[in-house]
Amino acid sequence: MQGFILADYAARFYEARASWRNWYEFDLLKQKTTVIDRFTELPNVLIKLFDGYNAGKMVVRNDKFRD
Repeated sequence: MQGFILADYAARFYEARASWRNWYEFDLLKQKTTVIDRFTELPNVLIKLFDGYNAGKMVVRNDKFRD
């Protein structure tokens, strides 16, 4: 993995923004989320977080506020 410093590319901001806009409009940006459905599982979820169980963000849905 290699990072970069955003300020090094400030001159290309508008070019990047145009690309991001196209990606967004054509639904090319994807976000992976792992949803755990019970708040009572929170201790186990914390362990899973460090075991690499999740893909992307890990969210615990509280049963009490479920739609």
